[in-house]
Amino acid sequence: MSSESNYVIAIDGPSAAGKSSISRYIAAKKGFNYLDTGSMYRAIAFYLKENGVSPTEVDKIVVALKDIDITFHPGENGNDIYLNSVNVSGKIRNTEIAEIASRISAYPDVRKFLLEKQRSIIKQGKNILEGRDTTTVVAPEANLKVYLTAENTVRANRRWQELVAAGSDISEQEVLESINSRDERDTTRKESPLKIHPDAVVIDTTYLSFNEVAEKILDNLPE
Repeated sequence: MSSESNYVIAIDGPSAAGKSSISRYIAAKKGFNYLDTGSMYRAIAFYLKENGVSPTEVDKIVVALKDIDITFHPGENGNDIYLNSVNVSGKIRNTEIAEIASRISAYPDVRKFLLEKQRSIIKQGKNILEGRDTTTVVAPEANLKVYLTAENTVRANRRWQELVAAGSDISEQEVLESINSRDERDTTRKESPLKIHPDAVVIDTTYLSFNEVAEKILDNLPE
């Protein structure tokens, strides 16, 4: 995958391990494009919710994919995600959309639909992408593969603080239960389960500061 015009850093790992914030930081520091693969699943989830399609109605979801166009455009905090030419970046960061996204991510047709888009985006330029199968499926030949993880209670607390800061009244216990459920689905699904690539640099962020995590990734960048 590597060439003079093509360079990829793939960051994988479970929910709330710090993938998004660290990926945006590295992208900005190195001048890379930033691709949040998880937001693409959330965009589809948002579309389904807005159009009254249940996450259990697989046939309807497959049909709906034909009416979905997802693109990225520069925003204040990296790339904003657009659904059918509408910026939905601020509408997909809540527990309901996350739950729907987690459920539909198990469907082969949904994953194939987004995989084609993801691989097309990273064919040119320098990219940092993050998600739950970026190192094993989307970009297994990435120049650097990183797997971020942390204890589930720590991840739950981080996500809970984010949601509260955004105005949510959800409890920390509810967030923990949601994360545990998503971990179970992500690691046991038949289609592209979450797992550690044998060549990935594994970083446990439980007791590390943001800067310490960033340094570890930057120190592992190939020349």
